[in-house]
Amino acid sequence: MSILLYIILISTPFMDYAEIKEGMEGFGLTIFEGSKPDTFGVEIIGVKRVFTPGQDIIIAKLHGERIEETGVIRGMSGSPVYIDGKLIGAISYDFGGAFSKKPICGITPIEDIINPPKMGCSNIPKEQQISLPVCFSNISDKAISLFQEDLERCEQLNIDGLFFCSSTSSGGRANIDEEPFSPGSSIGVQLVSGDANLGATGTVTHIDGDKVYAFGHNFLGLGTVNLPVSTSHIYTIASSYLSSFKISEMGNIVGCMDMDAFTGISAQIGYYPSMVNMTVKNGDIIYRYKLVKEERLLPLLTNLMLGNSILKDYSMGGVTYATVLNINTEERQIILSDTYSGEVIEVINEIANDINTVLKNSFLKLNVKSLEFELTPSYGYKIALISDLQGYVRDDTLCIICTLTPYKETPLRIEEKIPIRDHDDGESFVITASGRDYIRIGNYNISNFDELISYLESRPKRTSIIIEVSTVDDGLLPPSFARFLKMEEKPSYKKIIETEWVIMGSATYEVEVE
Repeated sequence: MSILLYIILISTPFMDYAEIKEGMEGFGLTIFEGSKPDTFGVEIIGVKRVFTPGQDIIIAKLHGERIEETGVIRGMSGSPVYIDGKLIGAISYDFGGAFSKKPICGITPIEDIINPPKMGCSNIPKEQQISLPVCFSNISDKAISLFQEDLERCEQLNIDGLFFCSSTSSGGRANIDEEPFSPGSSIGVQLVSGDANLGATGTVTHIDGDKVYAFGHNFLGLGTVNLPVSTSHIYTIASSYLSSFKISEMGNIVGCMDMDAFTGISAQIGYYPSMVNMTVKNGDIIYRYKLVKEERLLPLLTNLMLGNSILKDYSMGGVTYATVLNINTEERQIILSDTYSGEVIEVINEIANDINTVLKNSFLKLNVKSLEFELTPSYGYKIALISDLQGYVRDDTLCIICTLTPYKETPLRIEEKIPIRDHDDGESFVITASGRDYIRIGNYNISNFDELISYLESRPKRTSIIIEVSTVDDGLLPPSFARFLKMEEKPSYKKIIETEWVIMGSATYEVEVE
């Protein structure tokens, strides 16, 4: 690095973008390979006023041997640009797009990065923001595909350009050079570490003491946050006419992102955010992860790692899991146990839905400390369909016969007898038999978090047959229909019968007393 460049980087005066004129020339910094920033040329085309509400943007053309080969690169978001020894801002937008003959970019002014506008938001088309390459390791591509729609809601994560890097177990590679951050360095935001790693990388724009500014546009647009940031190593640039990107790998966590604004991110070096410890015991195999605590990301990351832990063992076909989901929070401990059976993808989705009921509840913001999931697998379907329901009255007893048809097994009958003294001739009874899936949480009057958890922990299991009997009176609906309409009518009789199968379907039968 030249002496002049070193002086520029340690003093870093700013240039007001009002001083910027067409034709001015300068240079930018980014890493093309390794951990040392390199330079490329920049020529100003102009300044577009009110590019988005509350923000102007500088338009520039890039040049240099490497940049002319690659064009604007995914991963160079935040690359600082200097003119006359002054920092003007960070490269953050690609205006040339795919197959562009010249690399044309948008530069976010440094004033907007240091002091993000308090109002306004980015309404720039998604394809114009430079994508942040996603780095992940030890994550099944089927798990990514399963939750792809949820991941794509995180606009900046470039799902189309995912790069598989080598697996790590400590959240950082021991052989990555741990260079201190400098303008143009690569920086990572780490969402998952441990037995799998997930995050995204961009470029450092400016450093002020232990405060680092990067990206020049948002990460996920979360506002005030506590997300871990890490060092990052660039292996090389994958050049493409469509869109070049940096092949990178994240290193060790060195600080905490505290702001995710639409004009860039900021992070505090030396401060380490607390993480959620997640353990998944799948049969004899134990996976351990650390997840960010951010409540808008935790449910997705939890389900992604759960799906990953299952799909690494079994990726297609029928499967049955007996589960114990232990969610430890500052507020209380939550233990959900159940059995799930079906296609492996369906089973993961069903478990994820139950987890989301807790983590995405509308009553209480949870401070999750740890997640401990124990899964006991058996391969194949363990499902039975309620195929028939009949009943009759003999003396003062209502006899119920429920026929179950297990998957690829012989049907069997389950009989239940109910005393019905003090009944009238001509009186009718409606019998319903159903599995747990026919009971919906919305049918219950739940008004707070404790009631929600009490319901979840005590509700019938998926292996239960729920038998209900009600009398037919003027305007009285069978209990299953009454609850569907959120009526308060309760059955005269209810019994939960445990089975060895996950119960599917329902049946109704009406009996008249003669």
